[in-house]
Amino acid sequence: MKKIILTIALLITTGTANANKTLDNTSHFIDLKLGFTSIAENSAVDVNEHNYSFAVERTHILATLSDNHSVYFGVKGGLDLHKNSFYRFSNSSVILDLTTYSAHVAPVLYFSPNKSIKLFTTLGVSYNILRTESGEGILPMEVKGSGFGYIASLGGKYSISDNFDIGIQYQVNTAKLKYDEIIEDINYQERKRVSDDYTFSSLYISLGYKF
Repeated sequence: MKKIILTIALLITTGTANANKTLDNTSHFIDLKLGFTSIAENSAVDVNEHNYSFAVERTHILATLSDNHSVYFGVKGGLDLHKNSFYRFSNSSVILDLTTYSAHVAPVLYFSPNKSIKLFTTLGVSYNILRTESGEGILPMEVKGSGFGYIASLGGKYSISDNFDIGIQYQVNTAKLKYDEIIEDINYQERKRVSDDYTFSSLYISLGYKF
């Protein structure tokens, strides 16, 4: 009888410890994100319009930073796609179609107060490729460029099962992009080398899978 009681007590203790330990040094997961992005450019071009964005991220937990297994350190990498249409100038009829691809890597800090909730923040670097073409208007225009930037995010996730979670994330990616701006008409073509600061502010909802 004594052995049975000790066995039950051991099982309860082990189960409680595992319930509190939401992550460990071997945890890794992947997130699919869908949202919208506000894009601002520090020049005369008015691109402050909402669009749609899609992203995929992979996270690896590297270390536990607290004795009660509630704070974790890891690394996160991801790919983002932004699509947008906007007027080149506020009083212009020229509509531009913007496509931006971004790759980023960043250290991530997780705080998990219980088994279901995970809060996180990141600060890292990004590489961005931008392509713009005129969709409508009398002044055809094409822009191709790229550049590095820094990216920061803040978010939270809620576990709906042992392997799946849903979440929300706010992300800001600021980059200096250098590009060739080509403006064409029937009897006219102009190519300019331009460097501008872009800020991509994104709000995502996510679906994650924990391996």
